[in-house]
Amino acid sequence: MSLYATGVARVAERSRVPFTLDDLRRTFITIAESLDIPAYALKRLLNHKDPNEVTEGYIVSDVNRLREPMQRITDFFKSKITDENNEGGNDATDE
Repeated sequence: MSLYATGVARVAERSRVPFTLDDLRRTFITIAESLDIPAYALKRLLNHKDPNEVTEGYIVSDVNRLREPMQRITDFFKSKITDENNEGGNDATDE
């Protein structure tokens, strides 16, 4: 079992929520898109490359331009965690 698989299995066991790495990526991109993060920023954040995408090759990207979109995504997740904990939700860290 790989290091990633071991880590995922441990988190899934502790949280009692089965998931895969693809589930995490899918959730991340769905939330990011719902926050109106630009498509090219989404691709960069997921490290996607499309060999058929000509325009992408002309964009000079700077990792600093990804900080603001990533912070928005982080803030969204943090607000949901805080909301759930304030409503008496199940906190997987209470073990």
